[in-house]
Order: sequence, then C-alpha cells, then structure tokens
Amino acid sequence: MNILKRTLADSISKYALKKGIEINIDDISFKKGLTFKNASIQLCSAKAFIKSLHLKIEIKALFRKRIDLDVACKDATITCEHLSDKDFNIEMIECNVSCDKHLKNISCDAILSQKIPLSFKVIRNSNSSDFFIKAEHLSIDKYKWLFSEHILSHFMRTIYSDSSITILCYYKYDNESPYPKLSSIFQYDSLTVYPNNYIISKDYIINELSRCNHLAKDYKRYEEISEIIRRTVICTEDPSFELHKGISPILMGLTLRANINQKALGRGGSTISMQLIKNALLNGKRTMCRKIEETILTLLMENYYHVSKHDILEIYLNMIEFAPNIYGIEDAAKFYFFKPSSELNIVEIIVLTYIIPRPIHFYEALLQKTEQLRINLNNHIKQHLNVALQKKIITQECLNSIGTDYITFADEFGTLSLKL
Repeated sequence: MNILKRTLADSISKYALKKGIEINIDDISFKKGLTFKNASIQLCSAKAFIKSLHLKIEIKALFRKRIDLDVACKDATITCEHLSDKDFNIEMIECNVSCDKHLKNISCDAILSQKIPLSFKVIRNSNSSDFFIKAEHLSIDKYKWLFSEHILSHFMRTIYSDSSITILCYYKYDNESPYPKLSSIFQYDSLTVYPNNYIISKDYIINELSRCNHLAKDYKRYEEISEIIRRTVICTEDPSFELHKGISPILMGLTLRANINQKALGRGGSTISMQLIKNALLNGKRTMCRKIEETILTLLMENYYHVSKHDILEIYLNMIEFAPNIYGIEDAAKFYFFKPSSELNIVEIIVLTYIIPRPIHFYEALLQKTEQLRINLNNHIKQHLNVALQKKIITQECLNSIGTDYITFADEFGTLSLKL
C-alpha cells in the first residue's frame, strides 16, 4: 500500500477508534468510489472480516447535511457470541444508506445476497429513537438458506415452504416510558408448510421433552392442576399469555430496551409459549440466531398448527425445571414441600414461581440458607401476594390470614425464616 493509501487507512482507523470501533485495512482502491480489501472490523464483542467492501459516497449540496452511501459487501464473515455460536457467513450485501443530520434520521435499503430485500430506518429525537424495519418476500425456505449453518431444531431442518411473507416492525426506544412501543405485522396471501404430516402438536412436544428427560415423572393434565397454580404462574411468567399469539409485544419491547442499554443479549423476553419451544426443540444458548428460530417456531405452533393455550400451559407446568432432575409443578411440590400440588397454599405456590428463572441457584441457596435468598424471596412473596389480590386469585380475608415470617420446606431443607 502506498503512502497516500496508508495515510487514508490510518485516518479512517483513528476516527473509528474514537467511536469505539477497531478497523484494519489491507488495501484501498479508488475505482468508482472507495474499496477496502480484506477489512477487519471489531465493535464490542463482534468481529467482521470482509474480503471486499465498496463505498460510493455522495454528499448532498443542501448544507452538506445529507450523506448517501452505496455499499457493496462481498464474502463477509461475522464472529459474534450474541449472534451465533458459529461464524456467520454472508455472500453479498448491496445497500443504499442515507444519513440526514438535519432531520436526525438514517435509512437503509438493502438486498441480502440478492434474495431478501430489507428496509431499515432510524429517527432519533432528544429522548427517544424510532426504528422501522421491513423485510419483503421472505419465506421459510429463504430463512433456511440464510441461516443454514445455524439452525438448531430437527423440526426446522425438516419443514419447507416457499410461501411469501412480508414483515413490518415498528419499535420506539424510550427510557422514560414504562412500556416501550413495539408492533409487528406479518402479511401473506396464504401460508403452506410441508410435509403436511409433520407438525408441532401436543404429542410431538411431549415426546421431544421426554426424549431429553425434561418432563415430570408425575405428569398432571390441565384439569388436575389447580386454577390458583395456573393463574399464579401466568401472572409471574407471562401476564398477557391469554391475549397474545405466542409473542408479547410489551415483553419484547422491554427486552429490546434492556438489551440496547446493556449492549448485550441479557433479558430473554420469552413468553410461556417461547419457553416451551426453547426447552422442547432448541437449547438454552442466548444467541440472536436461536431467538429468531424460537420466534418462528412459536408463531407456527400457535398460529399455523393451532396448539391450544390449555395444552401449552399444561405441558409447560409439567416441564419447568425446579432443581437437578426435578421437573414439573407436581414433582416440585413433593420435592420442596413433601405434599401434592393440590395442597399447596398461595405462599408455597409463589415460592415455586420464584424458582422458575433460577432453579439451580435457588436449590443451592436454599441448602445454604443464604441471606440474599431470604431478602429476595421475601420481596418476591410480598409483591406477588399483592398481585394475586389485585387479580382476584385470592381474597383479602385470605391475604390477612397468611403468615409470611417463615417457610416450612420438606425435611431435607427445613425452615427458612423470612424475618429481615
């Protein structure tokens, strides 16, 4: 690389570094724009290696406030633990990026490997940002072509469909609002998934959970599980369970806001339906590819294969992990309280809901009677007793008669005092 090219490359690298981006460039050419060869880009935990990155930059005359870029990217390899546990390879991206500094918005129209058109727009205000995403002419077959090396489930690898789907998403990122605004629309004339005899059904999900030993030994049907347990678990795990079609816009919005703030995939935002799909068909790795597949399979389960809410909740309550090799609400009641689930009181039920996101940690903390467990469990019980009262799961008389100074567990665990 000659002195001029080296100076330009160094200047770009220094400017990017000020923005928290590391860039290394092997060579630069100026034919019909600016081309970087063998470019290495690192941002946070993501690394991209691009054989050829071509930029055509145009600055509009209007006060030089608008910049347009034509971008062509060939043979990109992206390594990012939050994207996938494998390197992600993209053959070609062609896009036009427009940045209007005056209106504080960025828009991008792209074609991914000449198969999937994407549109993305960001509008930034003083306290919020609005994101608009449109993906046209998608299908399960195109998704599988794009994510072929990253598909986890045997089900997704087996099904196929060329039915065209258009996805429209809007998200308002605002830290001041209690609930971020998120909406999405899936448009298609018709949707057909093959083979016809290979479906996500209640029996299929149960068989998959049994195969990986993730199901209660004492399986209880929906009608055998008390209403107070069913309603309490819904309140703590997925309050809009009866209203959504697999995906909760409010929960997903809160998750996106938390992940943007943390710059990582932390909070999962999974509904009960999504948790069921994850445990039955996928794995627990927090990657964007797994989350996308989880979302697709959940939407298919509820909207295409029409697995009922009763069946989803029944299986979920029989597959939740509560301790090493302890699954399901019935086995958990006997393990922690030495009684059947039908005899649990509201406090004991709320204790079990506390365990759901942290089964192994809770089990170990309970054996040690840690101070942090006492504090956290006490707060959880008080909060959800009030929720149970508001949702009319319990009455005021029931709440007044409840003692929360200590919890009596099975003999193995003894009594846990909650007095602070």
